[in-house]
Amino acid sequence: MNTKTYNIEDLASPSVPACTVDLEFGIAEGKGFNYVDQEETDRTLQAIQEKPLRIMDFLCALRYHRTQGKERTALRFDYFMLRLAFKEGLMEMRILHERGPRHVEPQDLMRLVADEINQACKKKALKMLDLA
Repeated sequence: MNTKTYNIEDLASPSVPACTVDLEFGIAEGKGFNYVDQEETDRTLQAIQEKPLRIMDFLCALRYHRTQGKERTALRFDYFMLRLAFKEGLMEMRILHERGPRHVEPQDLMRLVADEINQACKKKALKMLDLA
């Protein structure tokens, strides 16, 4: 998802029209976050093969740009913390809005992450149970 750009209208009821959203994810390691690129993905998958994780924490930055013609103007970013907790047959996702203008609601980000995971899987892997 780090390489994708979305139209804000596809994610949420926009408070800023004609806006694009770039997502950047970092995965927790110790007291910091590592940008999720192919190398980090491979390293994480290797760690999971050795010992399944019960919890994974992510930092997600949503970078907004207003587009007018060919010009892109950067707007204030949103920062979210995501926690994935795994139990047998279940994954619980918790999202906290850390700071920013909150152009995208936590529920909208949750739906996007679940949809992207389902698209990457051969069969639908995640079913939304509750957005409370």
